[in-house]
Amino acid sequence: MRNRIIWLLVFIILLFSTISFADETFEILRYEVNAKINNNAVIDIEEMINVSFKQQSHGIYRDIPTHYRGREQKISNIKVVDAKTNERIEYTVSKRNNIVRIKIGSADIAPNKMNYKISYSYDYGYKPDCINNSFYYHFIGNNWNAKIAKAKVNIEMPKRFDKEKINFFLGEYKFEKTKHVRHSVDGNRIEASAENLEPYEGLTFYINLPDDYFSNTSLLHNRMVLISIIVVLIIIVLIETFLLIKKRKPTSI
Repeated sequence: MRNRIIWLLVFIILLFSTISFADETFEILRYEVNAKINNNAVIDIEEMINVSFKQQSHGIYRDIPTHYRGREQKISNIKVVDAKTNERIEYTVSKRNNIVRIKIGSADIAPNKMNYKISYSYDYGYKPDCINNSFYYHFIGNNWNAKIAKAKVNIEMPKRFDKEKINFFLGEYKFEKTKHVRHSVDGNRIEASAENLEPYEGLTFYINLPDDYFSNTSLLHNRMVLISIIVVLIIIVLIETFLLIKKRKPTSI
């Protein structure tokens, strides 16, 4: 019985040790995002991630969600380079469970510090929310198993907006409005910053927009509109044909 208790205590200590040091592989010293939101709701994103490795490592993962409320967002034009030298960094892209994973690094051990620049286009596939026409995006994803010392987000909107409708959220897998995110507005540009993010804390941008704020949005939406028009036209033609045939049908005396 005594041996079982000892082994149980050893197991608990090892378990908590694993949990405590799970996020100690690396630390993100600075995470800066430049995002240009285009008129068609495609976001051109550039992420500069300054990483300090605390032990030998081959690189990092960048996971990007591709689904929101049943809608699929397409990711394209992925590129990874050294932020200082602009030289290409080896990476691979895979997709599973509604996530695009960018595996950055190679078989070689990465230096103690790396400055990654990740760029890609994110087709938001904008469709107004049935309640409040909301638009939101996790500019700092909440799946980083590391602390982030400084975070900054620069957003360029395609046209004017109501700055009173802007919100930023800082939290773990949920919206938690917080005063710890500082932001300012200059014309169509928004700048936000925060410090000392814990592992799995994300920085989310949220704004309510008018129905017609975006134009030429997702191809799927345009196709649905076109199909609806065709269906209506077919119904009209069928009704007109039916009425014409009925009108010409001879009546018996």
